[in-house]
Amino acid sequence: MNLLSLSLDAAAGCAGVAFGLIYFSALRRSISLLANGARWQMVVLLSLLRVGLAVAAFLLLARFGAIPVICGAAGFLLARTILIRKAQRQS
Repeated sequence: MNLLSLSLDAAAGCAGVAFGLIYFSALRRSISLLANGARWQMVVLLSLLRVGLAVAAFLLLARFGAIPVICGAAGFLLARTILIRKAQRQS
């Protein structure tokens, strides 16, 4: 393992955290819209957009190999944990 691959793996992890924060914040927004009586079409559109972007992000990471995908997924799940704990403290 060389410095370039380590930096790529670290960048993939950071990208996973950043994308996870965006993804789960958008999920929370979608749930809020649905709970407040927004049109269901808008919620479905946002959900499809969110999932499509997640697939695109992980496909991009997959071009660099399995380890960047794993690092990105770990970052993604770390962001999920961060936002869940933040939501628990707020309620």
